Amino acid sequence: MFLASVAALPAIVSCVNTNAEWVEDPANDKLVHVCGRIENTPASNVRIGLHGVTDIVHGGASFTIPVKDGSFAADVPLNSANVYELDVPLERHYSACRFAIFFADRDTVRLLFDADGHNYTLDTDGENQAYQQYRNACTERFASENTALSEEYASIGQHWSDAYQQLTRQIQDRHIAVSARDTMKLIQDRMCADSSAYTPAYRAYLAKRNRLGKAGLDFTRDYLERRKPSLALFEVLFESLQQASDLDYDYPGWALVYDREYSNKFAGSRLHQAVESIRNAHRIQEGTPFIDFTLPDKDGVPQTLSTLIEGKYALLQFWATWCSPCITKRETVRPLYEQYKDRGFTVVEVAREFKSDSAWRDFLKKDGTDWTDLLAMEENHSVWIEYGLGPASGGLFLIDPEGTIIKIDPSKEDIQALCESLAGSHTVTK
Repeated sequence: MFLASVAALPAIVSCVNTNAEWVEDPANDKLVHVCGRIENTPASNVRIGLHGVTDIVHGGASFTIPVKDGSFAADVPLNSANVYELDVPLERHYSACRFAIFFADRDTVRLLFDADGHNYTLDTDGENQAYQQYRNACTERFASENTALSEEYASIGQHWSDAYQQLTRQIQDRHIAVSARDTMKLIQDRMCADSSAYTPAYRAYLAKRNRLGKAGLDFTRDYLERRKPSLALFEVLFESLQQASDLDYDYPGWALVYDREYSNKFAGSRLHQAVESIRNAHRIQEGTPFIDFTLPDKDGVPQTLSTLIEGKYALLQFWATWCSPCITKRETVRPLYEQYKDRGFTVVEVAREFKSDSAWRDFLKKDGTDWTDLLAMEENHSVWIEYGLGPASGGLFLIDPEGTIIKIDPSKEDIQALCESLAGSHTVTK
């Protein structure tokens, strides 16, 4: 992917560090001069975050660097054991952004970010070079296949099926009730999951893309086996483990590579936390026990999940005030909760917020639902990892009275069927 070079970046004056809160580990962090240019996007700043861990888009801890005339520079406290990403907004407020991965094992890191092309680290040694060499090898190996796939993508006239587009038009009709639009959005989610949202031509393209992704995983496995472990290749392993999970392609084999080669190396690297989140997503399966935790409610009182749901069917929902799909799903649950809360069904929500809980509290005041709302601020975001959720995602888990997860990401129909079965039961647990 790294097919261009830049002879020299223009001289840049370092900006003053106004991101003191970014220093997470003063004993191990060192100042690294991060500098570079961005092209083909009018960003006024860029941000640095921990790759695979930080959710910059939705407010995770990040280090902001101003951009002037396309150039940026700052002395940033970084840890050589971690992998970082430079995030560049494609829109004004980071609601959409792209990133370039880099490592902090040198005193200076130089970057070139091109919104219309590829993103480059310009280091000629160390971990950045090792990562770049891997990407170069991938580019060279799959150049013809990627070109053919890009040409096929460009030839597809319509991606979305007629049924999906019809729902989209209905959702955009503001005369339709909000609850009806929410239901349509959930239908669209299911259509994307079973591919009925796409035209036959686009489905064929996606199938070829998946096959190419699997071929890439085979290539990467061979690449890693012929080289000694390094932090750059640990990042490659993390990316591959994530892709193997998404494609359902030999995930156990990739997990074994981690256990054998990397689990006991690079102590302190946050990549281990990112890998653990993927592994937990496979441990938390239907038929396994829920994981207990304790978090404060809206009154600041610590509440333990096992106590809240003991003897009941429970829906555990992870959400956030900035996650519109999460809010859409919770609204579909509300009428079921109101109807069946006295018949052995309960809801426990956990909100992921950053820096301030004011948006969460304001939301709850307007919402008025009396189910249990718990709060997870930065220090408690690890509960997302325990349930195998990404930093920018929510999740639903349906749990039975014995503490077994009986459904992951249940639909409204799944929850309604359960509640109706409770309504027909003679035993009611309050």
